[in-house]
Formats: sequence, C-alpha cells, structure tokens
Amino acid sequence: MRFKYSILFIFLIFSLKGTSQEITIKDFLILGVEVSEDVSERYLKPVSEGILYGLSSGWYYEAKVLQPWKFRFSIAANGSLVPSDTKSFNLDIAAIDNLEVLGGGQQVRIPTILGSRDSDVTFQATVDGQTFTFDAPTGIGLLQLDLLPTAFIHVGMGLPWKSEVQFRYFPKLGLGEGSVGVVGLGFKHQINDVNGPWKSIPLDLSLMGAYTRLDAEYNLAEGGFVTGPDHRIEGAMNAWLFELLTSTRYEHWNLFGGIGYVFGNSLYELLGTYQIDLPNRTLEFTDPFDVRENVSGMRLTAGGSYTFRRFSTHLSYTFQGFNNLTLGLHYNLN
Repeated sequence: MRFKYSILFIFLIFSLKGTSQEITIKDFLILGVEVSEDVSERYLKPVSEGILYGLSSGWYYEAKVLQPWKFRFSIAANGSLVPSDTKSFNLDIAAIDNLEVLGGGQQVRIPTILGSRDSDVTFQATVDGQTFTFDAPTGIGLLQLDLLPTAFIHVGMGLPWKSEVQFRYFPKLGLGEGSVGVVGLGFKHQINDVNGPWKSIPLDLSLMGAYTRLDAEYNLAEGGFVTGPDHRIEGAMNAWLFELLTSTRYEHWNLFGGIGYVFGNSLYELLGTYQIDLPNRTLEFTDPFDVRENVSGMRLTAGGSYTFRRFSTHLSYTFQGFNNLTLGLHYNLN
C-alpha cells in the first residue's frame, strides 16, 4: 500500500504534519498474500487499538443528566498515549521465503504505522529468478507528546425519567484521495434521586452506554512494480462503552469519575486488483486480504470540570489499554 501519511486513513488529521511522505507496504505481495497480510496486521495494529480506545472516550463530564428537552452542545478532543513498545516490531527474515535484507541480517526491527518516519532497512525479494527491491514501511512520526488524536462534535438532549441521549458526529470529509466520518450514540440514566434523601448529598450517580463507528476509505497511489486498477483501502471501526459514573454537584468546580468496560473491533480491507509481472507469468491478486483487530478491557476515568453560567469545560484522564487524555468544551442551551 502506498499513501500519504498526512491522511493515513485520515484518522490522524488533527495532529499530523502535512508532508508528502509516503508509506509503502503493498510491495510485500511479491512474497504472497499470507506474508503481506501478516506484515500489514502487525504494522497497523497499534493505530487500530489506539483509535478504538479513543473512540470510546470523551462521552461525559458529569453524572447528572440534562432536564427533559434541554440541549447541550460539546466539542471533545482526545489523545491516546502511545506506548513505546508499539512503535516498532521485529521481522524474522529467516521465516520468510525468498526475502533478504540488503546488508545482511536475519532479524530486523521496522517501524509500525505509529513509529519513526525514518528507516534504513531495504528488502530484496527474488521470485522466478527476478529480483525486486523495496524499502521497509515507515511510520507517521508522531508529535513529541506521542498522542494519537480523535475529536468529535456532541449534542446531548435531556429525556424524561432522569435520562439523557447523546449524539456524536464528525462529518465525512474528503481529504486528498480519501475520506473519513464518525457517528455515535450514547444513553445516560441517572440512578440517584436528587429530590429525595439523596438531595443533601452533593453527589450524583449514573449508568451510561455508548457506541461509536468510524468509516474511512482511501484510493491508493499508483507506482512501483505492483500495478493494476482500482487500488484502495476501506476501513471501519466500532467501539462500545458501558460505565458507572459519579460526579460532585457544586455550582462551579466539580470532580467526576467512572469505572466501566470497553470493547471494539476494526476491519481494514485491501481492495482492487494487484498485478506483478514476472519473466514467464503474472501474479494477480484481487481484493487480497483484510486485517481485523479486537480490543476489550476495564477502564477507569477521573477528571474535573468548571462551569460558568451556560459554559463548561472539563479535563479527564482514562486508564485503559491506551491511556487517554480528554479536553471538552460545552454549551448548555436552556
């Protein structure tokens, strides 16, 4: 696959530097679908996990629900912290037929998609007596904070029976040769009665469930020894969240937290027809493979918020597979 890292499935549009660097992994098809799929899976796995955990974050900053038919408009920006061990992976050259590294070596370490933009590893594959030379894929070179970003627009609406529904949205934008869009739905139900004996306790409790879906596609650039029509990638991510929330109930400054469970899945499909010309034959692959990833686990969130009239802001930190930092801005329309 070859595509500009500045719109890498367009998942990273909020933090990437706009350059024309390209990332190439489709050349591994010369070694067969199985090898290409394995390398692609290990190369893409960190961004799948990081984005899935990011999609589950930023849904709340208080346990209290809106009054029936009242609205809140929010913007939430998340940053998933990227562990250092997800920035590269080891490739065993001895286990791959017809492949060697220029300069020698049976074990090489190459960047994942979240790794360095620099790599001096060059591969040489020999098939039917013909030699093909290509560079190892490189990463996007994250900013120094090592944050994998996501951002959303939220609209919340109060419902009867101490409940609230939330809609999450990021419009499907066309950027360069690709596009991305996000949609989500959340539901929160307050379980304490603020008008009963609980009224004297400045603490609220709620249950929340939420779902977010991200869809993306990218038309791959032409070039290299892999030819053919309609090269593209289509990707989809689904993330679910179930959480118990609590927050204080003061006029301006408040603390909040949650404990829950998150799970999600991702699917990338390499689509199109890929052709490689050999001396006596042509290798051809149609829709060669897809790469799937699943995440799941407990999570714990803690944060604080400040409210002034109709405006609120919050900052929170979530402990999970990829720890997450969230900043939100909110406006209550009463």
